[in-house]
Amino acid sequence: MRLPDQVRTMRRSGCANCGHSGYLGRVAIHETVVIPGDEALRREITRQLFASIHQIQEVFQLEGVTHITRHQVMARLLEAGLIDAETVTQAVRAGF
Repeated sequence: MRLPDQVRTMRRSGCANCGHSGYLGRVAIHETVVIPGDEALRREITRQLFASIHQIQEVFQLEGVTHITRHQVMARLLEAGLIDAETVTQAVRAGF
């Protein structure tokens, strides 16, 4: 996974509230598809998905649909300081 050069990464540090782990709670890392409220577009996406789940890439190409990969989500969370570089490295090594 390649990050932009200007990304400032942080290293986690612990406290009594997080049990010295550097984390309190969990952050989900997953792919996201944002579908606008256009009803005709929603019907077209539904039609394509039911036609064949293997055509999902075609859905991502429809106008107004935004696809955010897991790696993009990790990069954004890292950039925001919500996860650290070690966590990203572990996730990528685990095949995530």
